[in-house]
Amino acid sequence: MEALKLKTVDDLLAASSERIELMNGELIKRPMARSEHALVQSGLSDETLPFKRKSGSGGWWIMTEISVRYTENHCPTHDLAGWRKESLPLSPVGRTLVRHSLGFLRKLSG
Repeated sequence: MEALKLKTVDDLLAASSERIELMNGELIKRPMARSEHALVQSGLSDETLPFKRKSGSGGWWIMTEISVRYTENHCPTHDLAGWRKESLPLSPVGRTLVRHSLGFLRKLSG
């Protein structure tokens, strides 16, 4: 029997679709979001507004639908994730895979 080759972050970045995520070495198609899910997600984003300082020290980067790289073979897309600006001084731009740090991380069901 042939061993299964685990997919990597490079495979994820080379994929033509952006509606996939890397879960334990496998590229998985993400389902379309339901409107109820989007409403909850945006509501939670609104609730975190006090943590999003626009200037000065401290505060958080709080993002929706962001890919978080845990290992070379595991990079899921989270509904809502956040990092203290002290641990991630510059906001990610473009198709960046944010590395996991000591910030909070939460995945919603839906």
